[in-house]
Amino acid sequence: MNGARQSAGGEVNVTVIIPAVNAPLLPVTVKSLLEQRTARNFEILAVGVFDPATLPTDPQLRCLVIPKPVSAGANRNLALKEARGKYVLFTDADCRPAPDWIERIAARLDEGYRMVGGAYTFPRGRYWVMADNMAMLHNLSPETPGGEVTLRVGGGNMGLWRDVVMELGGFDETFRGGQDNDLAIKLLKAGHKIYFEPRARVEHLHENGSRRELCRHAEVYGRAALALVQRHPDYYNLERTRLLWKHPWLFRLWTPFKAAEQACRVFLGNPAWRRDLHLWPGIWLFFFMRRMSMARGLRELLPDGAPRS
Repeated sequence: MNGARQSAGGEVNVTVIIPAVNAPLLPVTVKSLLEQRTARNFEILAVGVFDPATLPTDPQLRCLVIPKPVSAGANRNLALKEARGKYVLFTDADCRPAPDWIERIAARLDEGYRMVGGAYTFPRGRYWVMADNMAMLHNLSPETPGGEVTLRVGGGNMGLWRDVVMELGGFDETFRGGQDNDLAIKLLKAGHKIYFEPRARVEHLHENGSRRELCRHAEVYGRAALALVQRHPDYYNLERTRLLWKHPWLFRLWTPFKAAEQACRVFLGNPAWRRDLHLWPGIWLFFFMRRMSMARGLRELLPDGAPRS
């Protein structure tokens, strides 16, 4: 790796896509990408609803401004059509990639992996912000072991071969959340491999948070999880837990205990976080609300509450 800056005028090796909706931190994200330490020729595509005048003028940056907000999946699909790189890397408009992020992701894609996920860090700060981050990102931390995985990606830190994404139909825009995991499962079913690279890091900078915001995130994640189970029942091996899925009341009864187990796993899998054990109640609340959201959704799927298989 070196610090050479490449012009986007030649053949592009990497396209970095940033979906954005009125994102005040987008300039921070773009600046961190323009300062990447790599000799690769790369371009940056910011897509969504934002003011391009807030961003630096640079030949590597292209802005795709649309008239009204759409889902992150729709923004990503729009950018995919415009991308020129062999590889497409994705981050979010409230993330700051590390200086070697592009090179870390692209190096694993060079090895033949069709999808590579990276790790998240986040600043220490307010109680509910930290609890939210720890619950959402606990299995995508720098302490998570690297290697081939069956499903360990986050939409704000991943890279793929562009032609593979297009062959799989891009991101499913019907998903409110979970488009990244849906794409990963389709990729695995197609016989491709996914690699988790914990050294490829982005810092999640979202700092606005509250108990209500944590619960809202949990609701979204719960709905997304249920949608994924519906779409891929074979992947999630529902036969093991079919009794719970058939009876939402039993699912709800088990929820406080399952949430406690999940909250404990957050700290078991991330020893460095144990100094923040006081956040356990907030993390438990996230998993509790996530599963309660799933329980409510179960009743709406089928008369017996069981996902189709």
